[in-house]
Amino acid sequence: MNLHHKLIFIATLMIASISTQAQLSKLFERSLLLGDKKYEAMAYQEAVDNYLKALAREENNVELIEKIADCYNKLNNPVKAEEWYEKVVMLSEIAEVDPINLFHYAEALKANGKYKEAAAWFRAYNAQIDYDDRIASKLQAIENHQILMDDASFINVEKVAFNSEESDFSPVYYSKYIVFVSNRKNKVFESTYSWDGSNYLDTYFVLLNSPTTSEYEPVPFDATINTAMHDGPICFYKFYSKAVFTRNSLYKGKHKRSKENTSHLQIYFTEKVSPSDWGNITPFEHNDPEYSMGHAYITNDGSTMVFASNMPGTYGKSDLFISKNIGGSWTKPENLGDHINTQGDEFFPYIEDSVLYFSSNGHGGLGGLDIFHVDLRNPSEVHNAGAPFNSSLDDFGYVRRHKEGYFSSNRGGNDDIYYFKDTRPDYIQVAGTVLNEWTDQPIPYAVTTIGQDTITADAEGKFTAQIIPDSAYLYTASSANHILRETITRSFPLTEKNAEVDLWMRPLKAHITVVDAVTDEVLNNAPIKLRDLTNGEDIEPYYITDQEYIFPIKNGVMYELTGAMDDYFTSRTIETPENVADAINWKIPLDKIVLHQEITLENIYYDLNKATIRSDAKIELDDLAFMLKEQPSIHIELSSHTDSRGDDAYNMELSQRRAEAVVTYLAEQGIAPERLNAKGYGETKLKNECGNGVECPEWAHQYNRRTELKVTKYEMRAVSVN
Repeated sequence: MNLHHKLIFIATLMIASISTQAQLSKLFERSLLLGDKKYEAMAYQEAVDNYLKALAREENNVELIEKIADCYNKLNNPVKAEEWYEKVVMLSEIAEVDPINLFHYAEALKANGKYKEAAAWFRAYNAQIDYDDRIASKLQAIENHQILMDDASFINVEKVAFNSEESDFSPVYYSKYIVFVSNRKNKVFESTYSWDGSNYLDTYFVLLNSPTTSEYEPVPFDATINTAMHDGPICFYKFYSKAVFTRNSLYKGKHKRSKENTSHLQIYFTEKVSPSDWGNITPFEHNDPEYSMGHAYITNDGSTMVFASNMPGTYGKSDLFISKNIGGSWTKPENLGDHINTQGDEFFPYIEDSVLYFSSNGHGGLGGLDIFHVDLRNPSEVHNAGAPFNSSLDDFGYVRRHKEGYFSSNRGGNDDIYYFKDTRPDYIQVAGTVLNEWTDQPIPYAVTTIGQDTITADAEGKFTAQIIPDSAYLYTASSANHILRETITRSFPLTEKNAEVDLWMRPLKAHITVVDAVTDEVLNNAPIKLRDLTNGEDIEPYYITDQEYIFPIKNGVMYELTGAMDDYFTSRTIETPENVADAINWKIPLDKIVLHQEITLENIYYDLNKATIRSDAKIELDDLAFMLKEQPSIHIELSSHTDSRGDDAYNMELSQRRAEAVVTYLAEQGIAPERLNAKGYGETKLKNECGNGVECPEWAHQYNRRTELKVTKYEMRAVSVN
């Protein structure tokens, strides 16, 4: 791509006034002075001609050699640029050289297909600077440049017949026509551009009888759009009734210049005023003569525009910006961000189905400007379009309809337009498995979502889907009682033979701690057991720390939690989680064992004047039996107490029978009788003043009727849960 197209945002026209110098330095001849004048006027071809004459007298002048190299770089002549940048870097051993020359040398080498040498000089440049975000991606692209050529056999590319001997680029569809930009000789405007001596750019159109040929010669598109200076590229919207295009800054019919006397590129709108004419040209409301704005693309509905500019706030030389049309006004342009924009240049945006295509020399690629694409719904992943769209030189101006389209390239020497037909299959297959991240086991029948499609995995957690190559898809999964670890966004190239995406889920989880029942302090290193009461199976913990166990759980399932600790009664609780979305915290409170301390057993009730164990009392006694089984060294006394009503001797006898009934029940549960001692105390140990003859409410008498236990013997030992 010729540089006045590529760097058109740096400056496109300069009327330079250079004051006469009073005296020339002895070190500089007339040719050098003329070369500098031409360079400052951006007439780089004339500048290099004069520099070469001066170099004949100063053959080792590093500054002069650097200027020659820079001219060839601006003229986009990579062969000559490589030759002269090589001279610059070789002279770095005897003179100080700006590190940017190493970068330009590497770029020239890459443009000439010398990837290995280019990588070495990119690394040399990187070692001499603080940071350049382009280098990592450029080195990666060089390392993987063969991968970027994998799809080449699926894409048919052909140069169109209506190219000229000059530059032709940026084609767009216009109904049955192709409209493009060219600097071919124009009988109306015969002025030339001083940058490289070429003609100024205008828009042309041609009626095609095949994708690459026409019976007619291209002609200028419209007299109101084409001027004596640069015009184009152009983009049509609202079904070809409106257009946005780029041209040098105009104000009241005259070219408007910046403070630096530069006529920058600006964005203009136009609309059809008759079947064959365009008019009502208006400027973009955010145009500014101090910087360039151009290469605008507008969605067909006219709501969104993406364009290139070197306005303040760019990451590099030229960035892509976006503006929205709201209520007939365009919003303040916003930078598309550093995922898309680099320290280099980004140009020529085009959008299809939420995918932005653009050209960049900042992202890693095969050559100078490469064509890239990014899904604007997930703009973090920018993809190189690869060969044959991209070459070792400049490739840009991409547009398509379905599976065919056009792009521009200077791979043949000039900027030319190429037609392509994409023969790649529409879909490739992706496979995957939904897995439990705790166990690495598959999760059967998980529901996966791939893009807009919902697919149920099989009994082994496996799923397959058809996806569009090089398109980013969002992969998610859901399954009862599981949480997805993370969503995954992936794209796969057409050549990927094993497109696989595994989705990892973890179960709902319970964080279980054992605490002191009185202080609520966590008892460290306490063993914990969790049992599923629906099937009697013990659950394996996923993770154990000093303070907690983490178990997988399911909503709606009843669990038995057991905790133990030295010098504490082993205890269990019942929990049934409901509507747990991720995790829940459970505590198992434990009472400390104190010898001969009386402990009231709650909810142990008897029918009047009876010593039979009621069914509602069995729950508490079953828990007591469970504790005694877990801690076989504990011996207890079970005591029964009555209230003061009734005969004292009878109450003593009744309480003894009740205590013995408790012992009998525990023995029936498998507790050795010798560990149990039944003792009836009748009304001898009242807990309040409700003695014989004292009138008290029923609740006060109930307080005296109780069953208690106390530990009479205990051997401390390391505990566990069985």
